[in-house]
Amino acid sequence: MINKEKENLQTDKENSDEIEVKVDKKILKEIEEIETKNKRDLTGLWSIPIIVASIGLFIFHMYTGWFGAYFSLIQRSIHFMFILTLTFSLFARGKKTPRDKIQFYDLIFIGISIILCYYILTNYKELVWRAGAANPMDVFLGVVLVLLTLEATRRAVGLPLMLVAAFFLLYALVFGPYMPGRFSHGTFSIKRVAYYLY
Repeated sequence: MINKEKENLQTDKENSDEIEVKVDKKILKEIEEIETKNKRDLTGLWSIPIIVASIGLFIFHMYTGWFGAYFSLIQRSIHFMFILTLTFSLFARGKKTPRDKIQFYDLIFIGISIILCYYILTNYKELVWRAGAANPMDVFLGVVLVLLTLEATRRAVGLPLMLVAAFFLLYALVFGPYMPGRFSHGTFSIKRVAYYLY
């Protein structure tokens, strides 16, 4: 009788292990689908700029990690230029977007990202001297960069994080006076928020 109970326990354990393996595989498959739903699989000529940008980002961070970082505006703009370029290259707009090549509008987003970061690189001294006194060009470029960042966040991480970021932008711009207690504040202008984030 004791041997029979041991056999039953062994069989139950084997069955539960099989169920766990099946459940684990199912969960892993669901996670993989979520993680790769917008990811592009670029080959051929499309992969060369991605490889170059990835190696460039690696070398930049290794160099600044070893020899010291640049001035913060320069460091952030170079990092951001690489990250936005890679995000718009590697993540498609949606599920129905082709995965084998970069779409024309993504190339436009990449170009705008590079121009915005180049503007910071070439005008960082003026940006520092004008701290708090943004001109219309700074505000416009800041708004565009925030919108590009929200779109890159949606593609790479997902809609929930983008919505959280958008909520806090609206909190700064619109909802501040309507919040209770310590969460209440006077609204900030688009100029102030865009310049601060830019």
